[in-house]
Amino acid sequence: MRLATLLQNLFSRHELIRWLQTIDTDLVDTIGAPSMAEFTFEVVAALDRRGSVRDELFASLARERPLRADEIQEVRRLCCATETGPEDADEDTAAADGDAARQTLLKHRMFAVLRGPRLSRDALKFVVGQYWHPIEYFTEFLALSLANVRELALRSRMSSILYQELGQGDPEQAHQSLYLLAAQRAGISADEVCGAEPLPETRRLLDGFRGAARSPARAVGYLYATEIVDLELVRTLGKALAGASGGQESEWLKIHARQEREHVAVARDAVASLAVGPHAVDKCAIAAWRRWHGFYDGIERVIGSGERKGHG
Repeated sequence: MRLATLLQNLFSRHELIRWLQTIDTDLVDTIGAPSMAEFTFEVVAALDRRGSVRDELFASLARERPLRADEIQEVRRLCCATETGPEDADEDTAAADGDAARQTLLKHRMFAVLRGPRLSRDALKFVVGQYWHPIEYFTEFLALSLANVRELALRSRMSSILYQELGQGDPEQAHQSLYLLAAQRAGISADEVCGAEPLPETRRLLDGFRGAARSPARAVGYLYATEIVDLELVRTLGKALAGASGGQESEWLKIHARQEREHVAVARDAVASLAVGPHAVDKCAIAAWRRWHGFYDGIERVIGSGERKGHG
């Protein structure tokens, strides 16, 4: 969030693209966000995924904009694990822990298994069934969270995500409905998806969401944590479902590609507007990422062992 704002302040879009090409030649090709705000958020997310938000990146920024060196140094201090004064130690530790938790999640072994050429139909069905549980509960989590948020601006921002998740007034366009349709095209029935028995790790993830909905800071932390990493699983699972349905890309995947940037931007705005400040939300986001990591662990334990035994 801080780095995205810094990039908006330092560059025009053309200047940012030119600078990015000096540090990562193919990164810009992966981003197609229309507005500058969305573009910078996508840039930071891509840099995060590649592990590029490091001291070297900020050194390059300082060379590019030497008159803004103090501002760049301040953001570097907040984004990177560096030596700090006692008054900043807790905030910097939380930020570093958050970066580590997010990166570990995005590099989880489960993704390699899902992308593997030998993924069986049973394994795919199992993953789809487990992921159904947080998908189904997410709208309830948002509704419960809204009931406990008092700030009108924050409630308005969060409600926009709920409206889109529920199909913007059309239940057939609700994310749950599109997910079930994508599964059915891949040969997995709605009963198989909705009737899947949740793993203990899946139950713990849902328990985390239920508890978080009672507190605005925890709710925003869980919302931010989920939106910032959600697209990676959606893309990976969406491609696996497309492969099982003859290569047909699902509307579930397409709608995430259209809406996810906005959801991430809303979640970031929610963090910035919360009265308790981003430090408290960081801790809640880390807790959410750990629950998601456990969820991935459970899936990888089941499908990973099956694929290693040659059941693909």
